[in-house]
Amino acid sequence: ISDYLERALAFGRRIPETNSREKFRAHVMDVQILNFLGIFCTFIGERAEARRHCDAALALCQTMGNILGEGQTRNSIAELLQNEGDFEQALRFLEQALRAVQQLNEPDSVGTILGKLCGVLIYLGDYPRALQHGREAVELRRSHGLLGHLLFYQLGLAAYHLGDVEQALKWA
Repeated sequence: ISDYLERALAFGRRIPETNSREKFRAHVMDVQILNFLGIFCTFIGERAEARRHCDAALALCQTMGNILGEGQTRNSIAELLQNEGDFEQALRFLEQALRAVQQLNEPDSVGTILGKLCGVLIYLGDYPRALQHGREAVELRRSHGLLGHLLFYQLGLAAYHLGDVEQALKWA
């Protein structure tokens, strides 16, 4: 898989700078490919390579002013950090990702990141903030028909740790 993706990146780099529309589209595709390579490398345990791809995607997003891509890439980096057990850094990247996608009024991305913030905050033991972000994610995702079950589990877990067993059972 990664060989094909590397070839796709090389193809996009051959587009002349004078063709600005096609060059922009190639850059957007590059960000998506680099992000996917980062996620793929995370799953196969090649964390240094994953971070290299994600950092390259993030730099490209910042150069292009691609706010959605930046949010998605920061989300990918947060996932990598979470897999490494660095929840403080994962939280920082998720908060940055949230600020980026909130600028675009992108409900799917905002809801996804709020849900991930809920999960990271549970790991950090910050159950009140986990509930806050989780509830925001539920409201947003419900209003756009994007609701997922993991979020209910996370909300139940946060409520349980706050001693609200009744609410935990409602979420579970």
